[in-house]
Amino acid sequence: MVNSRAQSWSFEWDHGRGEVAALGGMLGPVKFSLADGRIVQPFAIAPWGDEPDAPADMPGILRRLRGEWPCVPFGMTTPPDNLVNGWEPAADINAEFHKDPHGVSSNVDWSLRKHFGTGAEIEVSYPSDHPVEKLVRRIEGRKGEAAVDITLEIHMRKEASLPIGLHPVFALPQMPGAARLEIPSAKSGHIYPTEVEPNVSKLLPGGVSTDLTAMPAADGGAIDITALPFAYQTEELVQVAVTDGFAKLANTDEGYSVGLNWNAAHYPFCLLWMSNGGRDFAPWNNRHYALGIEPVASVFDLGIGHSCNPDTALAKHGPTSQRLTPSEPFRTAYSISVSPS
Repeated sequence: MVNSRAQSWSFEWDHGRGEVAALGGMLGPVKFSLADGRIVQPFAIAPWGDEPDAPADMPGILRRLRGEWPCVPFGMTTPPDNLVNGWEPAADINAEFHKDPHGVSSNVDWSLRKHFGTGAEIEVSYPSDHPVEKLVRRIEGRKGEAAVDITLEIHMRKEASLPIGLHPVFALPQMPGAARLEIPSAKSGHIYPTEVEPNVSKLLPGGVSTDLTAMPAADGGAIDITALPFAYQTEELVQVAVTDGFAKLANTDEGYSVGLNWNAAHYPFCLLWMSNGGRDFAPWNNRHYALGIEPVASVFDLGIGHSCNPDTALAKHGPTSQRLTPSEPFRTAYSISVSPS
């Protein structure tokens, strides 16, 4: 079924139903039917997504921000210039083609290739001056389970090293600390090398810890980033080096867990975006509370130049970009599942 108000394609299987938006190819909402009879929708849906008067200059990625989508290239077009030492971009990197936050695909409409009831296959083409030719994305409910399986293909026009990422964003309960994040294979957490939001963010820029329950704070203390939401307004980014592509968010207030599985050889990190009502400007207006658990081969969201630098603190833990070639599409598979907890 095609929903016309804001174009999307709906799908249904024996354990749920969901929507895939044309804009950004974003998956969500998805209502999972659990074994105990409950219906759970675990994705964050931006509160402004259905408001009629979006500013004309709002990037496509923000217009109906929701759920999960791929980012190629991953990251911003112009990174901040006040980073702490050690986070310089690589020299002589030409990234003039990168003009859209989190890539062309995050900001434009995708096209339907195939609609098969239990899922959909969609694609998006890139401009002719871009090294990426197109992305193909397949989303399907898993028969007999409260799970969705997703595949992504990146077809290249020219060879290039690019940061890439997946961008699942999950809803949080209202009660502080009522959600618990588990990343069993986490090796280290690396804090964004500047304040995500000036005079708002609490973590120490550039700080590192092997314990996600004790990340360095700017005031000299420590913050447990596995207990969410925080009791105060903030915006934080922490990139976690992993050996296995699995993370779980347990919503103890609502009694369910959502699991994310991905290929850690393709995405050796997961970037945690803790959006805790910390942005007071439109369209955020202190009302966005969500957790992004974002598998990446990237240096935070700093873009192509920084991610192609082999000398950052993150690069020693795994590739922060992927070498992509026209001779063979890059293919990856991942899944999102929900269970009672």
